[in-house]
Amino acid sequence: MSYDSSIDVLTSPRRRRRHSVDDKLRILQEASKPGMSISTVARQYGISPSLLFIWRRRMTEGGKEAIRVDEDVVASSEIKAL
Repeated sequence: MSYDSSIDVLTSPRRRRRHSVDDKLRILQEASKPGMSISTVARQYGISPSLLFIWRRRMTEGGKEAIRVDEDVVASSEIKAL
């Protein structure tokens, strides 16, 4: 068994990475394959598992448009009520 002994040293503030819609869909598709877990896929791409859960929820609620804008989907009835 081999272990990865590399260490990342952060020397400057990191900016938030932006993922394209195609990247998000590909990552979500990979995470939904039988035998794959959100945590495993998140680790593989260097992103937080919670981010994948957010993308999955947004995709379920609003499709590609919700993932593209990275915002929650609000029902039109809620907008009218406001």
